[in-house]
Amino acid sequence: VAAGDWQRWGESLGLMPCVDNPNKAGEPPVCPLKAFADGDTVNYVAEVKGASQRPRGMLSAFATFAREGRRPRLDLVRKVVDRDGRVLERNYAPVDPWADVEDAFIALYDRAAAPERPVISPTTAYLIARNLAEAVKKGTGEKASAIGREAAGKTGTQDYDVWFSGFTADRAATLWIGPDDNERTIGPSTSSNLFYGSDVAAAWAD
Repeated sequence: VAAGDWQRWGESLGLMPCVDNPNKAGEPPVCPLKAFADGDTVNYVAEVKGASQRPRGMLSAFATFAREGRRPRLDLVRKVVDRDGRVLERNYAPVDPWADVEDAFIALYDRAAAPERPVISPTTAYLIARNLAEAVKKGTGEKASAIGREAAGKTGTQDYDVWFSGFTADRAATLWIGPDDNERTIGPSTSSNLFYGSDVAAAWAD
């Protein structure tokens, strides 16, 4: 798969797009998911470890796998009403427990009028989800199984951050620990396994 195809595929899941290089004007943009050559091999560090990504994007990607390839809307505001009671913005899901009857019906109508389309193949999403379930059953994400029902997800560990992104049948969540500038480590992690993604999986389960 060409490096640019990985980038476009990742962006369809909600991962970070290419951005202008902040330090070198006129240089090619920085693409977080772009593969790079290392001798005779090609590395895909960003995909494997979550490098150069943000929790919101990782949540979007993992929730897309859980939803048969349909990317979720991650709206931060449910509803905006002015002082006269006019609704300026409404972002409810049809089954939102905070929606009143009117909001629920409008959400149902909107969903029927514009059904969600998969951004990746449902088959691909299913296969990824099943592999992520195995990572919880007997892989680095095993501590996430403490919730007592089937879960799927993946850890990611680097010297400066650790991750667990996962989902169940009705919830998706990403947990990340680390400094947001990637300029200092969080202590021993990959070098000695004293602080590892499996510990974040346990926190995710809590």
